[in-house]
Amino acid sequence: MFKLFFTYILIIIQLARCVPVDLVDEGQELTLDVLHINDIHSYFEETSEDSIRCREPSPQCFGGIARVFTKQKEIRDRSPATTIFLNAGDFYQGTLWYSKFKYEPMTEFGNHLNYTAMGLGNHDFDDKIEGLTPFSDMISFPLLASNINSDESDLVEGKHYYKSTVVEINGTKVGIIGYITQSTRYNFPDGEVAFTDEISSVRREAEKLDAEGVKVIIALGHSGYETDIVLAKQVPLLDLVVGGYSHTFLYTPENEDDKPIDFIQGAYPTYVTSAEGNKVIPVVQAKAYNKYLGHLTLNFDVNGELKLPLESEGVSFAKPYLMDGTVAPDEETLSMMVKWQDRLSDYKKTLGYSEVLLKERGDSEESNIGNVITDSMIAVYEDASIAIMNNGGIRSSIPVGNITGEDIYYVIPYENTINKLVLLGPELRKAIEVAASLLSYTNPNIFPGFGLQFSGAQIDMVVTEENNAGNRIQSFKVKNTDGGFEELEEDLSYWIFFGSCWETKVSERIF
Repeated sequence: MFKLFFTYILIIIQLARCVPVDLVDEGQELTLDVLHINDIHSYFEETSEDSIRCREPSPQCFGGIARVFTKQKEIRDRSPATTIFLNAGDFYQGTLWYSKFKYEPMTEFGNHLNYTAMGLGNHDFDDKIEGLTPFSDMISFPLLASNINSDESDLVEGKHYYKSTVVEINGTKVGIIGYITQSTRYNFPDGEVAFTDEISSVRREAEKLDAEGVKVIIALGHSGYETDIVLAKQVPLLDLVVGGYSHTFLYTPENEDDKPIDFIQGAYPTYVTSAEGNKVIPVVQAKAYNKYLGHLTLNFDVNGELKLPLESEGVSFAKPYLMDGTVAPDEETLSMMVKWQDRLSDYKKTLGYSEVLLKERGDSEESNIGNVITDSMIAVYEDASIAIMNNGGIRSSIPVGNITGEDIYYVIPYENTINKLVLLGPELRKAIEVAASLLSYTNPNIFPGFGLQFSGAQIDMVVTEENNAGNRIQSFKVKNTDGGFEELEEDLSYWIFFGSCWETKVSERIF
């Protein structure tokens, strides 16, 4: 009897040893709700359809931090344990709220929204290291960027920012990797902070997380829609890319009558097949200025892979919510805003009047507000032949009616400088050819586009399918003293005034 019992125990032990390892280590399925926002640019108050500050809160206005709070809370309350909220950068800079208060309201409202993580954006460095580190010290969420080298500075990895962060959700490790546009180097001309290749940096961090047993990996960053797509193609360990920087509006209409108020630049999400061809990765972005809040519901299998078919089982819900009058502003958040608004009262005084809508337009389009800005430069500096302003420095429009100081800050928030230089005709033509080389043949509206506004010049350009970059200017005429236009002279010198901002540093990119 004893011998039989002992034999029975041995059999059980042997059977236990025969259990496959993959079953022992098997994970569990995960449903994950991802909320995301990008390029807030300190737009705490509501705006019009054209992103003009609303004079008074109204159901006809859009965005506003109080509406975002309401919507994210509604979704988080449904699934608090399995919802994350991601900010893809450029929380700083864009309105008086940042120009006058710097990081202080960003800290208060960032903690109020309780992001899971925030990818650093280029404008978050506009006040250099000393403008970012106090924010980092006081917030309750990590700042991320895997492609920063700050060894020669006071910006400390592991204290002020991280390459990635890992959160555990229902027993599954979810890794979030940050990345930032390399163009951020303009803020550090001495090179004390370096910005390296996004793709290789994210890949290295993804491999590290994967080796540590992280099942789900999200890239969260600020390099633009095109780079987001390349990331999805080149880093197959990723499960989702959440981007910013290019202010791209992605949307998938539900039917023929579903027509959003903004121009659709791609599907939401955009499904990208990896270069290896065996994985499809969703890419998302949510325009800018708190106008939209993105929301995905992702369903992962026990191996941490999105379920198939991807567009129904893997991604069971996907929508950027328009923050319009159907979303009630949160009263507590509105109350928190009052102390800041009261301190801006001096900037609400009337300075002028506009009889027409002065409208900001696309990256490659001429705009009447661009004409106003450049014409004003010529009016002040009469010895200039041409005035140039980069589109990246024009951030809003001005409605018909009174113009206040606050309106002007919305339009030109970056404390632009006016620079004067003299160029020979061939040098000037070559400089503008550099800008023209950024135009896309397939889509002239794609970021960054031509990107310049002019006064005193008429330029005709042709972009061919054969990529004629460097030879796109067909005609370059300059305004003469009689008010007419004459062809650019090869042997003449021209005085140029150009406005540059932190966004593009025209002097570095073009001149």
